[in-house]
Amino acid sequence: MAIQLTINLDEISADTAYAMRVLKKNHIHTCELRTIDDQNIVTLDVEAIKKLKKQLNSYDISPIAISSPLLKWSSNRSKNIPSNLDLFGIDQNLSSTKKNFYIENIRQFANLLEVDRIRIFSFLGDIEFPVENLFQEPDFQQILTDQSHTYLIENELVCSISSLSEMTNLAKKITQYKASNLGIWLDISNLFQLEKQMTLQDIYPLLPLVKYIHLKDYVFDASGGIQYVPVGDGIIPYADLLPEIIQEIPTQNNVILSIETHEKNPDRKEYASLKSFYFIKEILKI
Repeated sequence: MAIQLTINLDEISADTAYAMRVLKKNHIHTCELRTIDDQNIVTLDVEAIKKLKKQLNSYDISPIAISSPLLKWSSNRSKNIPSNLDLFGIDQNLSSTKKNFYIENIRQFANLLEVDRIRIFSFLGDIEFPVENLFQEPDFQQILTDQSHTYLIENELVCSISSLSEMTNLAKKITQYKASNLGIWLDISNLFQLEKQMTLQDIYPLLPLVKYIHLKDYVFDASGGIQYVPVGDGIIPYADLLPEIIQEIPTQNNVILSIETHEKNPDRKEYASLKSFYFIKEILKI
């Protein structure tokens, strides 16, 4: 299988031009897009996206995914939404007009940037029967009308579909629905945080639909809280588990792996991202 390994630009630096220079220096010619100069990509306009495209071309970098904030907002069914969420500049309570505007923005931006894969979520908080209700939501149905891009649902901890059981139900639903423009954006660390321990057998039902994998790692601090560290320095057995996962993903999925360290210290973001990137290259021999 041809495996692509990339990095989310803003995981290197909030300064997008600097992040591009780092990629070029390290002969990395792809990237994932989420925020541009600390502004959520969904809030940009067409002229800003055209400028971004020109800038990426000048560094010989091709964007291969947009990690959008679509559906990382509340629905009428949402309950128990956590407080103090970092939503990368997006309000959790949006009007229908604003939601539609953001959905159409991302669709248009993906066209301009020539990107196929778009990360989406499953609404904030707890929702009863989250998988069934997701497919009934007007916002989700609007996204499904776009057959020209692939929308990948991530198992985000603060969203309605996050646990292994919910993700397994989601995989079944996507298969039954026969939606060729849907798949899974797998965050291995998020699953480990919820499930504590996992094996390949646990994840196996998801793998036929996995087309993108976010990679981050963590340890527990003295108080039992989560502290993010470079991939390979934490508790997740990537060296053993990741090659097994890759082997079981269908070749035609052309899976993309992306570094998302969650490093908060601006002075350590570049170090953490590159250390993670080269660790994954080493264990996968790519």
